[in-house]
Amino acid sequence: MKKLYIKWNEKIDVSVDEIHIVTKTDNQNLELQYKNLNNLFNQLAFFQDWFGEVALNSVTIDDIAANFKYSSTEGGFLKASSPTFSFKSKLFFEQSLLNIKIEEFKDLKNKIAIDGNIILNSNTFNIATNLHVDINQDALFDIFINAENDKIRYRVDSLKNITDLKHIIDIFNFPNGVTYWVQDAIEMSALSVDSFSGWIDSQNISEAYKNIQIKANVADLVYTYDKQLDSVHTLTTELEFKDGILFIRPKDAYSYNFFLDKSWLKIDFSKKEELLTLHLLFKGMLNKELLGLLNRYKINLPLLQRTGSVDTNLKLEVNLRTIDVHAKGEFFTKKANIDYLGLNLDITDTFISLNNFSVNIPHMLVQYKDILNSKVNVTFNAKEHIGQVKLDINDIAFKEANLYLKKEKESLHVLYNIVPNQDILNIEPSQWMFKKHLISLDKMVIPFDLNTLKAEIPATLLEIKNIASALVSGEASLKSQKIDLDVDLLKYAYKNIELAQSNLPLKLTYDKKINIQAKEKILLNADNLELTLSNTSIEVLSDKLNILSSSFNVEDKLRSNLTGTYNFDNKDGLFYLHNTKLTDKTLGILFSHNKRLKLYLKASDYNLSLSSKELNIHYISTDKDWKINFNSLKKIAKESKILQDYNLTNGDYSLYKHRDEKNMRFSSHIRYPYKFLAKRGKLIDEYKIYGEIKSDTKDILLSINNALDVEIGKEIKIAGERVGINIDAILDFFNDREKSTDKNPTNKNITFTAKDSYLYLGENRYMIADSMHLQYFNKIINAQLKHKDGHAGFKLEENKFYLYGEKFNEQFMGSLFSLSKFKGGELNFSMSGNTKEFDGIFYIKNTIIREAKLLNNMLAFIDTIPSLLTFSLPNYNKDGLAVSDAYMNFHSKDDTLNINDVYLKSVQMEIAGRGNASFKKNSIDVKLNLKTELGSAVSKIPIVGYILLGKDTVSTTLNITGKLDDPSISTMLAQDIIVAPLNIIKRTLLLPYYLITGGKEEKE
Repeated sequence: MKKLYIKWNEKIDVSVDEIHIVTKTDNQNLELQYKNLNNLFNQLAFFQDWFGEVALNSVTIDDIAANFKYSSTEGGFLKASSPTFSFKSKLFFEQSLLNIKIEEFKDLKNKIAIDGNIILNSNTFNIATNLHVDINQDALFDIFINAENDKIRYRVDSLKNITDLKHIIDIFNFPNGVTYWVQDAIEMSALSVDSFSGWIDSQNISEAYKNIQIKANVADLVYTYDKQLDSVHTLTTELEFKDGILFIRPKDAYSYNFFLDKSWLKIDFSKKEELLTLHLLFKGMLNKELLGLLNRYKINLPLLQRTGSVDTNLKLEVNLRTIDVHAKGEFFTKKANIDYLGLNLDITDTFISLNNFSVNIPHMLVQYKDILNSKVNVTFNAKEHIGQVKLDINDIAFKEANLYLKKEKESLHVLYNIVPNQDILNIEPSQWMFKKHLISLDKMVIPFDLNTLKAEIPATLLEIKNIASALVSGEASLKSQKIDLDVDLLKYAYKNIELAQSNLPLKLTYDKKINIQAKEKILLNADNLELTLSNTSIEVLSDKLNILSSSFNVEDKLRSNLTGTYNFDNKDGLFYLHNTKLTDKTLGILFSHNKRLKLYLKASDYNLSLSSKELNIHYISTDKDWKINFNSLKKIAKESKILQDYNLTNGDYSLYKHRDEKNMRFSSHIRYPYKFLAKRGKLIDEYKIYGEIKSDTKDILLSINNALDVEIGKEIKIAGERVGINIDAILDFFNDREKSTDKNPTNKNITFTAKDSYLYLGENRYMIADSMHLQYFNKIINAQLKHKDGHAGFKLEENKFYLYGEKFNEQFMGSLFSLSKFKGGELNFSMSGNTKEFDGIFYIKNTIIREAKLLNNMLAFIDTIPSLLTFSLPNYNKDGLAVSDAYMNFHSKDDTLNINDVYLKSVQMEIAGRGNASFKKNSIDVKLNLKTELGSAVSKIPIVGYILLGKDTVSTTLNITGKLDDPSISTMLAQDIIVAPLNIIKRTLLLPYYLITGGKEEKE
């Protein structure tokens, strides 16, 4: 202490510059700190009586720095600060009351700010406060305290919703066991405190939390009472803490997606070991989640609810230290679906009581799908796995199999005993109805297992009156509702189908419906048709027959794999065919389809009809005949070998047979891609065909447009008269067949003959013939044509061809060269090579050309395209140009014509030339040399350009270029063009003839 000044004048005045105090201990418990603080305030009460003025300019107590001033007339102040807090206040005395007005108090460590008034009564030593407190900006409230002796009473008024409790909980220093439940287990958006009061015993401050009374509301609370279970999620929750117990009353609460309704929980912290009580009062479901909650506390129920709601009244008391649980509850459902003892059941009016591990179901109505209806009584100890299930069965119905329990006055009694080693099922004698037929079963005592629920059925004679009789034995499973029986069918007769053999081993199973399988062939009589079934699997119901799989053969005509349904009552059905083949001894395979076909069947007493919308096929069978219409060849052509072989792919086709006739007949109306025929100069692509199939020889006879007669047997023979034949279409047809990818092509020999007919070469161009012959043997085509004295030969083998013709007259040339007219003369020609590259020569002699377009017509004859080249000669005579010799020698490759020699000789002039032309590119580049004698009226020749004069001749050269269909003709410097001599041309003409005939004949 420094500079102490004391003055006595009625009252004592004290002044001290410095006071330093060091305490003996650094840490004091809460009780001692409270006692020291109480003593301080009590001592301040004496100032009014004893002191006039007190001034302590500098006071230090350990790390606290303070200064103090007091005046009995003016009041005073107290200021203090340390590294952990700061304090500013004013002091006022009035009679026996000391008012300490706290202007600022900041607890820097706990982030607490306080201002307000503390009033001390010096007579009673009571302390009263009115303080405004801000804790870390999380909580803002007014606190009112009244301290008497050792007890402090307080009330807190909250001024702000609390969003985070952690800092507040840390300040109160709850025990570890309490902290989790009031802090860590809570997630929320806001806490509003409705009331907060309590009292503190200064002698036992550590127990102060038990004297707290709080009522609050929490928004968006997520309360995790068990980390292994789903939390309680609420929109709003009432919290109440009193007597050391936390009550949580959720509103609009959910857990595991269940609305918890009136459910609540509490945690009792007043006990030595904290106790959680969870009372579930809600409509819920005994699903995996709720059963998981029970399993968490070692309570196992042998059921699982799938649908419906259960009125749940379940109380769980959980020791939070040991997790020991006491459970007691009741469950009631009006209607629900559960899995119980391995079965899925619909239950009604069911009451379940639970007392720890003991489960009792005194009343339950059970519906097992549409199969079983029964009353059930259950007693079961989940811990010991011992119990008993009593069933009073009212109905059992296997509707798909038309199998029913015959109703009696009393229910069918079944007792199921549950024991750890072996469950036993006792079934009383029963009677069953299969359709309208009675089946009896004796009493059965069957060892059972929850995982199998199987029963062995001894060999039993089963009879269904007027339908079937059989011996059956096998196994039945109640859990999977399956039956597996070996059946020896002794008799079967239903509708118009009956068994045509003495006995038939079958496999009969039941899995929602009856399935019958036969590994051996089944011989049946169906509508007086022999029907053989193989690998058959069918379902038999009361009103229909389902064919799951079967391979059938109808009298060796129709074979297919079959699935589908036939309705006995309606006499109709829908079937699917797979890998279908229609065959006949006279024709072979008519149709082959590997994919699925949908067939609609309709039967009556007089006929049977089948139709396929996919392929537009309709079949009808009557007592007199049968007929199948393929209304769209386009839809079935890809699946028909015979249609593919002959390109019958666009049109319709009908096949029919009268039962009193041997041969099948057919008709067809098609559009054919190969326009073989021509009529009046026009190509025909529409054909009407009528024919028959001979049953003895398998030959096919048909007529096409009443113009061609065709016979298809070992060979194909075609005959016609006064008919036009398109030679290009014929060549394309055989060419395409050579390119066919069919691994088994139909390599039939073909012959063709025609009288007074013609070959169509193009518009207004024909090769007229008195007779035509064609032979296709071993992939080799030979053809012959005759007209008057002229004849031609053709051979095509392995894509190589040879063509020659000679002595064709003016009539033949006139029809061949439509752009020119001839009088007299003779045409000879030859060509050889392949379709891509070949050589050719045309030679005409001793004729009068009335229109000088010879070169154009020669080119047109090669490619059958008119107007390839336009070239005009001078018209010296109104009767035409008399030509002694004219020829053209060429080589064709890749649609380009290389003209080696072109030559024309007449009395007036000679023309010689060479060049090339392309039909594909529509181009020409040809040079022609025109030469005439000097005495031949040169002035009449319209020549523009240069003239080359010889000893006795004058000549000029023309250059023909540009487009084939519109060439440009111009003159150029006259030059000689050398062409092959005529005698070489004549010898070359004969080469194809010798190649065709093999040199066996000699030409003049």
